[in-house]
Amino acid sequence: MAMTASELLENAVKYGDWSKKDDVITLAIEVSQRAVVVEVENPVIDDPASVRRLDDRIQWMRGFQSPFQAYVERLKQVSSQAYEEGESGLGLCRIAYEARCLLDFYVTGSGRLAMSAVYQVGANLL
Repeated sequence: MAMTASELLENAVKYGDWSKKDDVITLAIEVSQRAVVVEVENPVIDDPASVRRLDDRIQWMRGFQSPFQAYVERLKQVSSQAYEEGESGLGLCRIAYEARCLLDFYVTGSGRLAMSAVYQVGANLL
C-alpha cells in the first residue's frame, strides 16, 4: 500500500493544477476488515480531454482479463517507443497489478481530482 500511496501522490504532483498558491494534496487511507482504500485528492486542470484520457486509461486496463496482462501490454507499448516526457500510464498499471487494487476517480464540484485505489482483503485479482 506504500507503493500505491507513493504512485498516486507522484501523479498528483506531476499532473495537478498548481496555479493557485494555497492548493494542497490530501491523502486519506481507510482500513477496514474488508478493504484498504487509498485516496489522493488534488486540484485538477480544467481540461475535459485530460480527464477523458485518465478515464480511457482506466477503462483500457479493465478490458484485460487480469491486471498482469494490462501491465505487460503497457510495458511493451512504452518500451517500443522513443523516450518522451509525459504520461506513460505505468504507475496506474503497476498499482492494479502489483498492489492488486481497483482504481477509480471522480472530479469534485470544487474542481479537484479524487483518485482511489481499493485493495479488497481476500480478493484474488490475478
